[in-house]
Amino acid sequence: MTFLADNLEALLEELPLEEIYERSELVLSVADGLKFVELCEERDWAILGLEGGITRDGGFAPNLDLIYDFSLSKYPEWSKFRQERNTKAALILNRHRFEPSLLFYITFVNGEDLEALSEKV
Repeated sequence: MTFLADNLEALLEELPLEEIYERSELVLSVADGLKFVELCEERDWAILGLEGGITRDGGFAPNLDLIYDFSLSKYPEWSKFRQERNTKAALILNRHRFEPSLLFYITFVNGEDLEALSEKV
């Protein structure tokens, strides 16, 4: 279930990290997205993808030019994978830091769940 968060800090106060992780996707502002990348590094989570867009009619409307998929068919060692994906996500979000109306749909995973997902493919 996607969660559109007005403020990452308020979300973190409202929900335990385990519940945020269980959602595995959030919609955040660029500024909060950058903070979330830092949280992912702290929690050993990796960003799998980003979709930039805006809110429209109570939902999220993606911009097809701002879709970034970081998944692979074969995954390297977890810490390297996590660090590379989170660094890419931060670089992309940083490029858009002066666009206050832009939001990013962020998909993320931990190493154990990524391994389970890659075994199904």
